[in-house]
Amino acid sequence: MVLSIYAVLFSFGAMLLKVPLIKILTSLFSVQKHSDVHYFTYLRLSLIIAFIAFIGSVLLFLSPDHSAEIAWEVYRYSLLVFLFIRLILMYLVLNNSFSFNKFHLISYLCSSEIIPLIILVKTLLR
Repeated sequence: MVLSIYAVLFSFGAMLLKVPLIKILTSLFSVQKHSDVHYFTYLRLSLIIAFIAFIGSVLLFLSPDHSAEIAWEVYRYSLLVFLFIRLILMYLVLNNSFSFNKFHLISYLCSSEIIPLIILVKTLLR
């Protein structure tokens, strides 16, 4: 019970820390007017993934004992696929909404989305 409370607080804190990270990076890349679109797109896609993860957690909990290990592997890799899809959708939304240089947009997304995603993948797959 205590671990789940810490997980919720950590997730909420990570979502709140994304705001200053995006503000700092948009000022660094001189695209401050796009920070709101980036954050709300990130938040909307993250909530969709959180809902899918919740449904997956319920299905994982209800799976029989003999298939729990396989279900856990499917759950982990499905979550990673959804996170990469979120990254691609973020690129498409930011690319279609604003006129960025492609290299500029990719370097911005690397610093704000890809590096945190790599850290998450490393911790999730250990």
